[in-house]
Amino acid sequence: MAIAEFHRERHYARRRRSDARQSWLLVCALYPLLLALAVASRLMPRGKHSVLDGGRSVFAEARIAALNCIPFIFR
Repeated sequence: MAIAEFHRERHYARRRRSDARQSWLLVCALYPLLLALAVASRLMPRGKHSVLDGGRSVFAEARIAALNCIPFIFR
């Protein structure tokens, strides 16, 4: 019985590593696109910057946007 539980735990650990790897790849794929969008939104002629900006750099804004998009991809 202990062997079966060990095997099951190993399977879950492998799956968690796989999920973490996939989400990291998604962040790496989304980050350049969202960085370009953040730069473009800063260059657009407006009276004020975006309300979501909050005084962050474009790099931080793109990173936060990429990390927040991932849960919605899997819904």
